[in-house]
Amino acid sequence: MTSYRPLKPGSLEKEVDVKTIENAIRAGGLPVSSIDKLDSQFNGVVGLTWGATGWHGPTDIQTLTGLEGTYFWGEKPFGLNYITFTFAPDKAGVEGAYKITNGWSVVEEGIFHSVPNNPAIGWAFISLVPEIQQTPRVFIISGMVTDPGWKISTLLLNHVGHSGPALPAFPAIRLF
Repeated sequence: MTSYRPLKPGSLEKEVDVKTIENAIRAGGLPVSSIDKLDSQFNGVVGLTWGATGWHGPTDIQTLTGLEGTYFWGEKPFGLNYITFTFAPDKAGVEGAYKITNGWSVVEEGIFHSVPNNPAIGWAFISLVPEIQQTPRVFIISGMVTDPGWKISTLLLNHVGHSGPALPAFPAIRLF
């Protein structure tokens, strides 16, 4: 049998009864060095996992710095379009270039602006300004799913109509 040490306060027992954890450790016969490593890894990550991770509604979008990347772009219901957002070097989270493609064909490209929610606006949005036609298209971000570093995996977007957000919303799902 390997040696065992009781857990220190503030470690793994945050969500589970201490006796349950100690019984599991004893039954598993884990060496103290493994327990110490697991404990420090848990404590190092626990703060990150509750931060930005998960679903953010329209009034909870604090930043769009994690937007950069390529997404399936569901703007046209039967289209297989992809969009790539690339931030300008000095404008991360705010402005950059975008390109919408369908297979190998470029459908549209131009400049985008992204604005997170703030109390003065009440919602977050992305504006696409195509190179060819200068009429911008604005999309309200109804929600998004992020990782601990605010990297966006899924966006739920609405076109902006004459009387506000147009329904139904469409998805943008990160590919890479």
